[in-house]
Amino acid sequence: SRSILVRRTAHHQLNSRQAVSVAAMRAVVLCLALAPAVLDAKADKAEKAKPATTKPIITTDLVYGTFELFYDIGDEVRGFVAKKAGPVVAPLMDSVTAKLPKDPLAELTAMVGVKKAVVMGHANNVQGALLHAKAIVAEQSANAYEPLNKLAHSAVTFFERKMPKYAGLIPKTLGDVAVFVIYILTVLLILLYVTLRIVRFVLSMACRIFCCICCCGCCCRRRQHKSSEKASAKGKAAAKGKAAPAPNGKAADKKKGKH
Repeated sequence: SRSILVRRTAHHQLNSRQAVSVAAMRAVVLCLALAPAVLDAKADKAEKAKPATTKPIITTDLVYGTFELFYDIGDEVRGFVAKKAGPVVAPLMDSVTAKLPKDPLAELTAMVGVKKAVVMGHANNVQGALLHAKAIVAEQSANAYEPLNKLAHSAVTFFERKMPKYAGLIPKTLGDVAVFVIYILTVLLILLYVTLRIVRFVLSMACRIFCCICCCGCCCRRRQHKSSEKASAKGKAAAKGKAAPAPNGKAADKKKGKH
């Protein structure tokens, strides 16, 4: 009986251990199943907690994209024209090239009386001077760009500090600030032009209505006054016309008495 009790105790311990291990495995599986949902919820909360960034209205990408579009359109047109006009232009160019000398510059310098080497030397000097001037302009532009870029950055930072709602609306580079200013000025000019046109139209309509009401009333009153004056004048003239034949009748009676 003692051995049976020991066996039962061992079996009970084994079953309890198996139950604990099974429960632990179920808990691990449940945690693994719920982990993605918990992580997604935390990610959503983190995204919602982040302050909303305002997208820029306009940047230099618009300018670059526009120029790139124009360049691609020009390239397509040039390729189309070259494809269509190639069979016609190629023979003409070949005939012109065949008639030209092998070294046109040497022929021209020989006709003028100047050596080709001298002309090429002057051309190389001019090209070197142009490259040097271009390098100076690039250096001066870079030196002027840095302070202006810092000024634009400071201006945008001040704007965002005063109006944090619009943070990120204007990129903090000189080119983007210049494009934004030009865009805003263009919009303001268009709005001002439209507003002035509307105000002008409203004022003109108000003046026309005022003139129609006041001037037409005054004109009607004047016409009525003139018509009444004309009617009274015609009445007086008619009365005078009727009274005028009496003296003529008396004169006729006098003439008859004399006779």
